[in-house]
Amino acid sequence: MIYLKKGAMFGLDARIALVIFGALSVISGAALYSAIQQARVVQASTTLNELSKAIEAYYIDTATPIPEYMPSSNVLNIGNLYNNFANVKGWNGPYFGSNSSNQAYLEFSLYGMNKAYYTRRYTKSDWGSTLTTVNPKACTDTDCYIYLIYNTNHATDAGQNLNNYFNNLDKEIDNSDGPGLGKVRAMILGVDFHIYYQVFPEYNRM
Repeated sequence: MIYLKKGAMFGLDARIALVIFGALSVISGAALYSAIQQARVVQASTTLNELSKAIEAYYIDTATPIPEYMPSSNVLNIGNLYNNFANVKGWNGPYFGSNSSNQAYLEFSLYGMNKAYYTRRYTKSDWGSTLTTVNPKACTDTDCYIYLIYNTNHATDAGQNLNNYFNNLDKEIDNSDGPGLGKVRAMILGVDFHIYYQVFPEYNRM
């Protein structure tokens, strides 16, 4: 009888240990996931800083802004950072990116996503307060910045991941100031989730 009590106690102890172990595993897993996400956000911030420096180096070498790809909509020939599509004098790249087969896009990895990004000019003034009311504003000759842009369908897993990415990066870089302010911005337009990164100031004729 004493043996049975000891066996029952041992079984109870084992179950308690398993519960504790399971709880610790969940906590450890959550902490690990959070650490991984934080590391990716910090790496993304570093990559964006490197892109800004690459644009600056391009300006110094060529003494000209990045050429316009679509002047009417302020789309830039950002692919010129990797390939000298415009045959600009003084070009000494590649300055940034892993590939660029289209002059309007620049391919590189950001937050674990190896994508093609394009750029436009906008002001840094307030664009709006919610994802569905954000409206990027055209820049002026005294308030003009280059924004890196990527978008995808917000109803898909990729769209949800981009939304989470924006929230994490907005918290890290802009202290969660919302989708229409700061260096990291976002909006939902129709079925697409757009994310914008302010990468370089540019003052020139529009």
